[in-house]
Amino acid sequence: MKKREKAVNPYVIIAFFFCFVIFLGGYLITNYSLQQLKVTSYETVNYQITTKLGIQAELFLLAKADAIFQNLMHKEWSQLASKPHYDKGLIYSPFANIGAEDDLFFSVKDIEDFNNNEKEYRWSWDQSGREYFATPNEWVDEFLAVHKFNPDYQLTYDQISYNDSIVDGGGSQPNTIPEVFPDAIYIEYYHEPDEDDWHYWQALRFVFEQINDEWYLIAIVRGAHNP
Repeated sequence: MKKREKAVNPYVIIAFFFCFVIFLGGYLITNYSLQQLKVTSYETVNYQITTKLGIQAELFLLAKADAIFQNLMHKEWSQLASKPHYDKGLIYSPFANIGAEDDLFFSVKDIEDFNNNEKEYRWSWDQSGREYFATPNEWVDEFLAVHKFNPDYQLTYDQISYNDSIVDGGGSQPNTIPEVFPDAIYIEYYHEPDEDDWHYWQALRFVFEQINDEWYLIAIVRGAHNP
């Protein structure tokens, strides 16, 4: 008599499948570096991921932007100076329309010396013709950490977007980053005000360009209401 083959228990198959999934997930996680998995050091309300470079590169740039944001807000100038390309330096644009004549340029050496730099730069202006001058340290304290029209109004920048702007139309000025730097990627940090304080919005855009397989900070582009 032919011996009957024993049926495979379906629960064994299910258990094997779940073990495989757990093993695969653990393998993938351990093969990511901590920097690649780190997006930001604090909760974000909104950030957007696209597939232009792949998720791994995008997470890397989000983490790099977070480090730069922390360096900037804590005035860690020597650390910030390591982010731009040494030969290309850093551009600062007071509004979204980078490439205008009011842009500022700083070399890596300039940034390293910001802490002791008492020179006042023209960081912004408004439609009335008023110009806003400050030292680099004052710029962070009076233009980035708080709103320049209200020093008691703290800016939080708790919304983050990848290579896209949360600000409709770029704000008071058109966003020219894609036109001026077509191969660049930017990370936007955005402060969304309350409805009553709608004109207190502000954005910081960190623009990156890949040079010899390395990503460098090439520009910081501010966005704000310009009355």
